[in-house]
Amino acid sequence: PQEWKQLRAEQPEEYIKAALDECSTQIPKFSFTPDDCHFLAEEIEKSLLAGDKFETAVDSPYLDPVLARFMKIAVYASDMEQMMSGYLELCRDRIRRQCRRLTRTIQLVSYAAIGVILILVYQLLMLPLTVMSQM
Repeated sequence: PQEWKQLRAEQPEEYIKAALDECSTQIPKFSFTPDDCHFLAEEIEKSLLAGDKFETAVDSPYLDPVLARFMKIAVYASDMEQMMSGYLELCRDRIRRQCRRLTRTIQLVSYAAIGVILILVYQLLMLPLTVMSQM
């Protein structure tokens, strides 16, 4: 942490690159592979080496816009780790909401399918009685 603060103060680009390289250990639950983190870090590093400002470098089409916004704020904030923790919590909440929504949708579709099957079975069972009553 002390060397991170020193690196942040002296070389902000290297600090961001190191933080992105660490992201594979910070986001293991979201199927984010180390190769993905390495790719994102390289894309940002290429932009920085090309002379782009940090704000433009993180505006990569491969990077989540919310993460880019958090990173822009984190550069000027006092604690990058706290900002990234906030982003992870935001992602967890978003995934929980999506899972709940998906679960609810699957449940409704299942109930509807069971209802249709029950109606079809009822119709099939009543078919012989209908035929017999017409005779």
